[in-house]
Amino acid sequence: MSRPRIDDLALPLVLVALTVFAAWVLPATLMVLVLPLLLFAAVWSAWRSFRTGVGAVLFLALLADNPQSRPMEGQWESPLYPAGELLYTNLHLLIGIEAFRFSLLEVLVLGFVLIALMKRSAGGGAGTLSKGGKTLAAALGIAFIAVIVLEGWGLVRGGDFRQSLWQIRQILWLPALAWLCIHAFRRRGDIWFLSGIIMIAGVLRAFTGFAYYAMSRADGHFPTYVTSHSDSVLWLVGVATCLLYLMERPSQRAWILCAAYIPVASLAMLLNERRLAFVCLGAAFLVVLFVVRTQVLRRLRRTALIASPVLIVYIFAGWNIDHRVFAPVRTFQSLLDESDASNHSRHVENFNLVYTLLESPLVGHGFGHPYSEHIETYRIDHVFEQYLYMPHNSVLWMLAAGGIIGFLALWAFIPLVIWLAAKCYRNAVAPTERVAALTSISVVVAYLIQAWGDIGAHSWMVTLILAAYVGIVGNLDRHVHARQFHTPDVDGAPRKNSDAMDVAEGVAC
Repeated sequence: MSRPRIDDLALPLVLVALTVFAAWVLPATLMVLVLPLLLFAAVWSAWRSFRTGVGAVLFLALLADNPQSRPMEGQWESPLYPAGELLYTNLHLLIGIEAFRFSLLEVLVLGFVLIALMKRSAGGGAGTLSKGGKTLAAALGIAFIAVIVLEGWGLVRGGDFRQSLWQIRQILWLPALAWLCIHAFRRRGDIWFLSGIIMIAGVLRAFTGFAYYAMSRADGHFPTYVTSHSDSVLWLVGVATCLLYLMERPSQRAWILCAAYIPVASLAMLLNERRLAFVCLGAAFLVVLFVVRTQVLRRLRRTALIASPVLIVYIFAGWNIDHRVFAPVRTFQSLLDESDASNHSRHVENFNLVYTLLESPLVGHGFGHPYSEHIETYRIDHVFEQYLYMPHNSVLWMLAAGGIIGFLALWAFIPLVIWLAAKCYRNAVAPTERVAALTSISVVVAYLIQAWGDIGAHSWMVTLILAAYVGIVGNLDRHVHARQFHTPDVDGAPRKNSDAMDVAEGVAC
């Protein structure tokens, strides 16, 4: 496998640093003038090295504060906030042209799609996908078409076009982003390349959260969260990668990685205090147990047996103590508490969504329509105009909007990703490939839980992370097959069936 050249990696990293710095320092009027230059640099970077261009934009998108997610409770604009404003805010608000009701991120994604198509037509696109990868790419295409069809179906039935744009934004771009990542992250070393992006972004976002927490406590304020809701998935993926790497390849390097990252991410999750973060972590762990090899399962059982006394004491101590350090225990308590107002409102919302689904169970109402509020709890349209168009439960909402047929078309790729990842895990030789497969399953589980409990399908961060790992899975089947039969990599170089070479290449990438 060929290693990336230094100049391929330097340009996107410099681009990210310059974007964050320029957005932080320059006034908005000058930033508008710099915008075309940054756009050109991103496209040029992707044309020279598609992998590093897409990786740079992904890193910037994960690193920057998305203003729509109200980071830091809306009380503090970190140095990462202006870059997020530049990337996520609709351009008509930045440059004053009403027709430009889309963000810079969407422009970049569309530009990258065009570059990928041009590279493919010129014979420089992705290597041949496996049968499973081709099936996954086809499922992504079906999902993209399904969004467009349901948009048209909803408008024909009198839907609100403006509200539909809020509904379909991330859902429409998800299959396109995943297709891009399939073409960008083609090599085995890209597994570590993506893991590095996730972990570095997670650490930097954690430290911005720590800074906000320290400033808030100094002012006598106790923050309810320190970054944003979606950051939980970012930290979860990093923690899962570290633990799975340790589980699959116990080594000094794995222990150092865990010791360096997990405490930072764990503290960030505790201070952020999103109960879905701990639900995602626990659910991902349980799902992974059904997939891992017998040898690893025995190792996990021994670890659980040794840790069980500490875990029992932790649960008993945290059951009646209200402190952030016992946030996972409080999460479990709150899920069982039927008197909790949040739980009650979610139950009512789910009932209303099921009621809406039964009104048109096969084809749904399409996008642009609110769900039927058969039972009313709290009206929050004065603070969130789209609350009937974008409910907390994105899963039931997509069922209601698309019906059974539309929902299957929208989400057919989800079980396919899990199946492909599980298959690759069973057949993989290298620990890196097994870690990538299990991490991908964990990401899908986290996405499903976020979509069920907290508008996860409309989160850019969750969408970007899922798309990236769908891209990894789309190529993983080919990597595993090549490992077994010693076939060449996408660049024509013969593969070496060596775990040491696998790790060395990953670190170099």
